[in-house]
Amino acid sequence: MPNVKDTPVSRVVAPAISGYTLVFLTNVLENVPFVTNKIAADGGLHNFRKRNDLSDVITTVPVPVQYNFFQQDIDHQENKITSLESESSRTPFLSYHDYIKAYKDGKVTPSEMAERVLKALEDSKSMNFMRSFHEDSIREQAAASTERYKTGATLSDLDGIFIPIKEESDIKGYESRAGTVGINVGIFSDEDSAIVQRLRDAGAIIVGHTVMNEIGWDTFTVNPNTGTPKNAYKLNCSCGGSSGGSGGAVATGIFPIAVGADGGGSIRIPASFCGLYGIKATHARISGFGAQPLAPTVGISGPIAATADDMALAYAIVAGKDSRDQATLMQPPVSLANYSNSKSLEGIKIGIFPEWNNMVMDPIINDRIEVFKKYFSSLGATFENIEIPELEEARNAHAITISTEISNYVKKHGSSARQKLLYSNRILAAVADTLEPVDYVRAQQIRTRSMQHVMDLFKPKVGKGIDLILTPTTAITSPELSPSLLTYGMSNNPMTSDAMRYAFLANFIGIPAVQVPAGFDARGLPVGMQLMAEWWNEELLLRMAKVCEETPGVERKRPTEGWYGDMLN
Repeated sequence: MPNVKDTPVSRVVAPAISGYTLVFLTNVLENVPFVTNKIAADGGLHNFRKRNDLSDVITTVPVPVQYNFFQQDIDHQENKITSLESESSRTPFLSYHDYIKAYKDGKVTPSEMAERVLKALEDSKSMNFMRSFHEDSIREQAAASTERYKTGATLSDLDGIFIPIKEESDIKGYESRAGTVGINVGIFSDEDSAIVQRLRDAGAIIVGHTVMNEIGWDTFTVNPNTGTPKNAYKLNCSCGGSSGGSGGAVATGIFPIAVGADGGGSIRIPASFCGLYGIKATHARISGFGAQPLAPTVGISGPIAATADDMALAYAIVAGKDSRDQATLMQPPVSLANYSNSKSLEGIKIGIFPEWNNMVMDPIINDRIEVFKKYFSSLGATFENIEIPELEEARNAHAITISTEISNYVKKHGSSARQKLLYSNRILAAVADTLEPVDYVRAQQIRTRSMQHVMDLFKPKVGKGIDLILTPTTAITSPELSPSLLTYGMSNNPMTSDAMRYAFLANFIGIPAVQVPAGFDARGLPVGMQLMAEWWNEELLLRMAKVCEETPGVERKRPTEGWYGDMLN
């Protein structure tokens, strides 16, 4: 790794804390304000208090005016996509193609598959990826899907596909506890969130809630209250987070798709650590109705998937306008028109910020990415070095924004809910208490500037005229989690910083980003690559994911330690 003085984003320097030390420090920070203020200031959270030079307008909906396609027609069914053009995924994982073929050929019914899924959930209980599921509901949904296959009245190519949901999206009849033991306990949702409703309307079988980082505040899903999900590739390693249960569930092979949510990499990081595909869509591309409002200006729900096709179809089904979430009304139609065009990249220009990309903690990550770059070139893509100004400021501003918004969510639920948080999150809440209105407002001014910096890169007449930005997904691969962390949790800011190094920007400025599997490190753990595009251009990202899936020389294999996915045998 280069000297930190030569890098566009500094690496956080702080001790890793766990066990009784974590308990002690929590009590100190909750009761000795000057220590908490010092930690917040050292972490860059107070950096903008002297920035009296900022004159930019504030931005809280990170979609530029130039990209606003507001229309009165809000019927998302107008552009409804229910299938892909052709079956083409060929990976070691089962995709929805395999399931619907088995259903249509009469080899198995969704009801029979429900029994296999329930057995797999019982067998894999020690993997800790599910928080709650209702067997009767699963069987009832499967019976309805079985009847639709029998009568030829299926609703989409996701009909009969079993999909678990991160615990921050409402499922009718479930508590949305957001990974806690003190929020929404005993409060059962009376309707589905928008993303769950759209999957259900497509015939998908909603399995239940997956385990997540408590209130989404970290990237490793170390959650002693619910159990910490185990990585199927190495059981003592992290699934990533905060959608760790969703990533872990797909990695076991039991499900081809799960729903996650991403406020600072929380779809892409677990997808990377677990060797999967994941997309963080443009801000407000997918309705936030019925999602717990943990970090509403940076967060969005979306799919984690075993294959590019599973990701693309799930995205297309859940994306689109929703009158219950006004921000979604500005988007253009959802399209997969060029998704299958994976044999040519003529005219595609890819930007690379070398100094940023070189900040990986293990050089093998960039070595694996080189395979993709060579293949992209062979298909006609070109590369151009770029620079993204003020990345450090953007990182700090994102941290201020997400900390303020999650803190607000916690305060909404009262002091008793806060006292029931894990020690690591009580520390983060105490640090967030030091933030003032000036910090949040100026962070949004930085957001305006960051959006303009990246918009200029995409403009052919002003900037580089690039179509994509290529980075690693994370600066590390999945870390080992020692048993001592699983009792009280952990606070490891340097490792969190490494996990989020390339993820925060897309959340902060609202652009879409996709994670694709890029092979394995020397320990046999997955490596990931990220591509970012301009606002609303998920179509290009999904097409690139398909290109990546077809790239020769990129190793993809099933996990061995935590595999439960022989569902069609």
